[in-house]
This record gives sequence, C-alpha cells and structure tokens, in this order.
Amino acid sequence: MRRALVLLASLGVVGIGSGNLFAQATEKAVQTDTAGMEEYVKKGLINAKWGSGQGELGLDEHADMGPKGPSCFTVAPNGDIYIGDRYNNRVVRYNKNGSYIGELHLARGKNEIAVDEDRFIYWVDGGSISKYDWKGNLYIEYQIPEGIWGKVVIEGEKLLIFRAGDNKLWQLGTTNKAFSKELQIKSERTLEFPFTAPPASKHGLFLGNDGNGNVYIEIFPGNESAWVYKYSIKGRTLARVMISPEPSYSSTGMYDVRVDKEGSIYYLFSTKQSFQILKFIKVK
Repeated sequence: MRRALVLLASLGVVGIGSGNLFAQATEKAVQTDTAGMEEYVKKGLINAKWGSGQGELGLDEHADMGPKGPSCFTVAPNGDIYIGDRYNNRVVRYNKNGSYIGELHLARGKNEIAVDEDRFIYWVDGGSISKYDWKGNLYIEYQIPEGIWGKVVIEGEKLLIFRAGDNKLWQLGTTNKAFSKELQIKSERTLEFPFTAPPASKHGLFLGNDGNGNVYIEIFPGNESAWVYKYSIKGRTLARVMISPEPSYSSTGMYDVRVDKEGSIYYLFSTKQSFQILKFIKVK
C-alpha cells in the first residue's frame, strides 16, 4: 500500500452574464467522516448561464440520453480555470477567484482538457490531442496510441493519461519537446489504490498530487455521493471529503473533479439554469 503511494508521488502528477462568483457565496463545513482528519469548507466559485455569449457555456438540451454541456475542465498551475465549451467550440477561462477572463475559439477538442506551466492547452478529441498556445493557435496535433483513453493530467514535463476501470496510467511524453505527431508510450503502470473506507474497491479515479506530494483519489462507494481521499506520501489518510450530490440537470456527463497544487478540490456540475463549479478548501 505504501509502495503504491510512493510510486504515485514519484510520478509527480497533479491532478482546474459573465459567469462571475456567486454574489452570495456561502461557506459550509464538509464532513470528512473521521475524527482528526483535515477539514474542508465548500464555496461557490463559478455560476455561468447557458448560451453562447460572453462567459456563457453551450448546452444541447436535445442530445441523446439527456442534456449535454461541458463535461471537462482543468485548473492551470497559476490557478486559472479552463472549461471545455464543446458546443461553442471554445475554451472559456476564469481566474482563481471565479471571474470571467476570456475565451479561445478552437477548431478541435471536447473530451478532456489540460494546461501546462507555459499555458499551452491540450484538448482531447477522440484519438487525438490538439495542443494550442495561449492565443488559440494550433501548435501541433498528436495521435494517441490505439487503446489508450482517460483523464489527461499534466505535471511539469509529464503528459499522462489515467483510465479508471483497470487503473492504467500512461506517460506519453514530455511537454517541452517537439513530439512526432504519433505519441509514444514512455511508461505504463497499473496503480493500486489504498482505500480505507468500505466498500473496499479496486478502482478509483486518480486526480493527481498537490504541491506537497499528497495523493488525491476519487471513489464512488455505491451510492450517489462521491468521495475524494487525500493520502500523504507515507500512506496516511489525511482527509476523506464527501462531494455532496448536487441537483444535476443531466446524468450523462457534465461532471468532473479536479485538484490544484494548493490541495483545493474543484467540483463541476450542472443545473437546468446554469453550469457551476464548487471549490473545497482546507481549513485545518
């Protein structure tokens, strides 16, 4: 169990009107389920209306199996939040306080998004990753090796993809070098997660590391709630934060969880009126 955590830490992985902050944002204590663990508060960060205007996000209310809108976002190293607005073919950007900054109209991408320290944007569409500069110019388009898909995570020079279900983690290259258009597999590992809460599950969603090397894993214990577990490098459980079920407009996506380098947890969900992101912040 400890060896698995040390392995994760050694990979160095980090876990993203005008859509302003909630005007009446309130903070609420989040139960961590175990005495002595770290506590978090929850606050509203982004509340964006549906639409195609400035700061709004696209929604297809007539999609198969229910309404669909943005289903991915990321938190950049500087704290800015990038949301993949697939139905408007753009990325919408907010600062760390949840205020709208701007948008980039991009030709490709919709499934997963990541941003590196040089503000290059990686947007996944099927079997390819399109890399854009901060002005929205296409830098290069990579082909992902066949059979690989999942959550894209960038930490430093590492570009990784994690797939839940079989817990595969691939490193596909380094972001500061000119890749060939066909990405190569640099490494492949099967991760073992040290769950401590019932039911003991073999699968989870690896969210990444914070700046101190603590590991964050999201699990679903069989009900509507999701939990984010925080582990130290030595394997000690530091926090179990419940991502309380919010009233969701769709059960077919429009859900994502991310962690930033400060250890804050971000939760994307939707309502009939708007798209929202909550932020969970450690208080002690």
